[in-house]
Order: sequence, then structure tokens, then C-alpha cells
Amino acid sequence: MTSQIDRIKRVRDTLGKSQKEMALDLDLGVTTWQTYERGLHKPGWDVLEKLAALGFSPTWLLTGEGEMRPGGAGAASGGAAATIDAELYGRVTEAVSAAYKECGYTMALRDIAAEAAKIAADLSDDVSPEDRPAAIRGAIGQLRRRLREALTNPDGATASTQKA
Repeated sequence: MTSQIDRIKRVRDTLGKSQKEMALDLDLGVTTWQTYERGLHKPGWDVLEKLAALGFSPTWLLTGEGEMRPGGAGAASGGAAATIDAELYGRVTEAVSAAYKECGYTMALRDIAAEAAKIAADLSDDVSPEDRPAAIRGAIGQLRRRLREALTNPDGATASTQKA
């Protein structure tokens, strides 16, 4: 699996852009884009949303899982490109963070985002906007159960979770 730094560079390479061109396309300063490529900062939701509008999968951008461009490598930016629902991802991210904290775990932001991306991707495809609050509660309930099981069986805990 590739690192987020590698994925950010790959996006730019796929588009055939210089760092300056990429920054201009995303309405960023070139130094900001360079900090993403160096791994000094992670792109925010606004940047992820713009990259999704260019056809890049938000789940792939955050976690490296799935296809880089669901519409194919040559997906046009106006076609059936994946879009990120910033509100959904934000709500799920907050809920994931709260669940880990509630269960006494600390987790790196990238891991919270990766967990939230998986949950939100499932919800965005299968659940209507009206049913999302209940679906988020259900998914977070399952996450809490997994975390509580990990507390009772520490050998089953994942490497990305550490007891506070």
C-alpha cells in the first residue's frame, strides 16, 4: 500500500502537472502543495473535494484502498467522477474520533480519517441522505463494539489503536 505522500505525488504525475500548475488548479500556494508532497501537512477537506472533482477517489486519497480513479485512469473531470460529500465525511470523522476517545484509545488523525473514509464510502453508496444519521449511528455502534472487544482481548487490537 502506498503512503499518502506517494498518492499526492501520483495525482500530480497522473495529471501531468508541475507543482506550480497543481497548486494553481487547486487554488493553493505552491508552497502549500509542496508541504503535501513532503508529508509536512495533509490536504484538508476542501482540497480533497477538488481532487475528487478531478476524478480521484476520496477513499484512495485518504487510505490507498480501492481504485485511484473509479472512472478509469483516463476519467474526465466532468464525467462520472467520484465526489466527496464533505459534510458526510466530517460527521463520520467526528463520530469516529469520539468513539475512540470514549473507549479510551488515542489514534493518529490519518487513521481516524482512514476509518471515517471507509465508513463514509459505504454510506454514500448505499444510504439515502435522509437515512444517513441513523446509518452513521449504526456504523459507529459497530466500531464501539469492536473497540470494546479489543479492550477485553488486547491481543486482537490493531496496531493503529493504542490505549491512552
